[in-house]
Amino acid sequence: MQIAERTGYSFELVEFILWQRYCYEMENDYWTYDREKCSKCGSSELYLKEVPNVDFADQVICKKCGTEFRRN
Repeated sequence: MQIAERTGYSFELVEFILWQRYCYEMENDYWTYDREKCSKCGSSELYLKEVPNVDFADQVICKKCGTEFRRN
């Protein structure tokens, strides 16, 4: 059962709240990704970000320059 169905809140509100939580976790280094370096600037400060509305998909983001790419 989905969170929206269990709580009675709209899907958009639940998605927004979860996105804010993910951003907070990413900013606080909860999802550090240390298997590669940024292809643009070479930084190793990479973080994982979930792709909305796609199951089990995420992107890698460089905290230094903001470049986003799919993880290998």
